[in-house]
Amino acid sequence: FLIGFLDDLFNLNPYLRLLLITLFLFIFLLNEEGFLLNKIYFETFNRFKILGWMNIIFTIFCILAIINAFNLFDGLNGLSLSYFLMIFIYLLFKFNSVQVIPFILVCIILIYFNLKNKIFLGDAGVYFLSTYLGLKIIEIHNNTELLFSSENIFILLMIPGIDMFRIFFERII
Repeated sequence: FLIGFLDDLFNLNPYLRLLLITLFLFIFLLNEEGFLLNKIYFETFNRFKILGWMNIIFTIFCILAIINAFNLFDGLNGLSLSYFLMIFIYLLFKFNSVQVIPFILVCIILIYFNLKNKIFLGDAGVYFLSTYLGLKIIEIHNNTELLFSSENIFILLMIPGIDMFRIFFERII
């Protein structure tokens, strides 16, 4: 949240933002190993991929991808908030993840005001919600691997991910 807030205020250099977020995630994951992706379950092949020493790098990459995807996806009023809301509702009902209930309520309230042009997420809001979402998905995956496979996660995050790649290719061209 703090990095996004500073970016909203001072329009930080993108490389500095990336460095700060990576550093924050690295320090956080060193202290909270329960959020590390140690293995990934592929339902299609009914196999696990053990990440070994790559676990912290891959975990940081995944969370950075979610943050960037939602940051780029947050273009139209209500778009990213609606998507966050759908995912949080899915996590609540599919995995009985009651910790997301406050986020569901906040998303509903924010969507109302966002559609009326009264409030915007900004980088601070997007960074906070997407970081929480990424960590929550990892936590659920680690605890229910066979129910929440990599394919399910990919499908859940596919639309912001495809949009991110589309924007990257447009900017490169």
